[in-house]
This record gives sequence, structure tokens and C-alpha cells, in this order.
Amino acid sequence: MAPILEAKLLPLTQREQGLRMQWKPTALMLLPVATMSMLAVLFLVLWQAFAQQTTSINRLQKRIGELEQSLQENPAVSSQLLEQQLQQLQRNQRELDDRISRMARRNDDRSQNTLNPSTGAFSDDEFFR
Repeated sequence: MAPILEAKLLPLTQREQGLRMQWKPTALMLLPVATMSMLAVLFLVLWQAFAQQTTSINRLQKRIGELEQSLQENPAVSSQLLEQQLQQLQRNQRELDDRISRMARRNDDRSQNTLNPSTGAFSDDEFFR
């Protein structure tokens, strides 16, 4: 009975191989079509992004021109704007100085608490921070 089963299975495997052979050329023909479609979509997305960037840059240039013109027409606005910018820069500098000093203090605290001098081991505080 075993030879009969093998004979019935053999044509199925040959048939499957034939189907696989037919599938390969079809898949190879679809590959360039799929590639071109993907490239077209990529091109359109990049084109739209470029257009959006160009629009944004044009708006910014227009706004800068308007601000420059208003500053030339009214020098008092110019000095007020410079004063506001200076105050903001000073605030930012103070915040950065505070942040740096806090980080330095933390670093000093960690370096002092890292090793327990009596045992030569790490302190428990370092693991719970």
C-alpha cells in the first residue's frame, strides 16, 4: 500500500512545483511595477514637503521684512525690543547658572556618598536615588 500512496503524492508535488514555477515570473513582473509605484509615492511626498517648507520660508521672510520696516519707522520700538531681548537673555543665563550649580552639588553629593570609607562599599543612599 505504501507504493500507491507515494505514486499519488508524487504528482501533487510535481503539480506544486509547476505552480511555483508559474508564480515566479509573475512575481518578477510585479516587482518593477511595485517599485515604480513606491517611488512615485515617495516623490509626491517629498514634493509636498518641499512646497510646504518653501511656503514657510516665504512667510518667515515676509514677517522679517515687516518687522525690519516697523523698526526703521519707529526707533523707540527698536530700543524696547532690544531691552526685552536683553532681559530674556539675562533670565535664561540665571536659570542656566542655577541649573549648573544644582548639578554640581548633586555630583559632589554623589561622589561623597558613593563609597563608604569605613567599609569600602557603596552606601544605601546611592541605590535609592
